[in-house]
Order: sequence, then structure tokens, then C-alpha cells
Amino acid sequence: MGGPRPDGVQPRHLFGIGSIIAASLVARDRQASAIAFMFSGLTMANLIGVPAGTWLAQVYDRRLVFWLIAGIGLVTALSVALLAPRIAGLTIAEHLPWDAINPKAMLERLPLVGRRA
Repeated sequence: MGGPRPDGVQPRHLFGIGSIIAASLVARDRQASAIAFMFSGLTMANLIGVPAGTWLAQVYDRRLVFWLIAGIGLVTALSVALLAPRIAGLTIAEHLPWDAINPKAMLERLPLVGRRA
């Protein structure tokens, strides 16, 4: 609870990188709208996706929901890889703090873990 969690690493970078990509795909005067549209997806996922997933898990099986989410994620990743235009000069690897996904670095940032007196 006092430090970063591995499951919290990805969304933090997803929204930052998503904002950069959304803003770079439109004209300068439409960048704020593009970023707002991207973030509206998160709102819709919480308003519609979470209750729908909960309902499906109760009516059918929770594993079905996990497989559906995995399938949606795979389709999304393939769609982005195939359909999103290449942005000159933008490489995602340069924008990721690699120590954030390094387990040893994460443990060292936790209080009382990995610290030497």
C-alpha cells in the first residue's frame, strides 16, 4: 500500500502515451478535443463495461468475462498496430520509465523493503 503496484504501472503510462498520440493525430486547434475524446473511453468503460462485466460474471461465469476482456485487448492491440498511423519522431520506448516496470526497482521504492540502514 505504500508503494507502486505492478498492476498500476500500465494504466499510468497508457493514458500519458495515449494523450500524446491522440494530440498528434489531429490539427493543433483540435488537440484538447482529441484528448478529451480519448479519456471519454475510460468513462464509458466504467459506466457501461464494469456493470456489464459484473452481470455477465453473475449470469454465466467469471472466466468468460476474463476471456472476453482478453479478446477485446487482443483485437485492440492488433487494430492499433495495423491501423494507427506512424508518428514521425515518436518512439514509445523513449517515454517509458523502465525502472517503473523493473521489479527490483519497485521493491527498492517500497518502505522498509530493500533499504539498508
